[in-house]
Amino acid sequence: MRIGIASQLLGSGLQNVLQSQADCEIAWVVRNSMDAVQKCDIEMPDILLIDPNLSGLGGAETTRQILQRGQRPILLV
Repeated sequence: MRIGIASQLLGSGLQNVLQSQADCEIAWVVRNSMDAVQKCDIEMPDILLIDPNLSGLGGAETTRQILQRGQRPILLV
């Protein structure tokens, strides 16, 4: 399963934990809301982990914008 991470604080630590799992692939890691929306337009992961305090639009608005674009990943905020 491909995972996208949108977080200012959890990115590298969470990435290391997830990469140790055989069935997980980190698609991308971003640190702000606009990068998360753009990455999802280009490469939608199977699972998207979003920090509720993400810089820019915040986690809730970032989630809304991604979901409005059609494809529906599993979201964990």
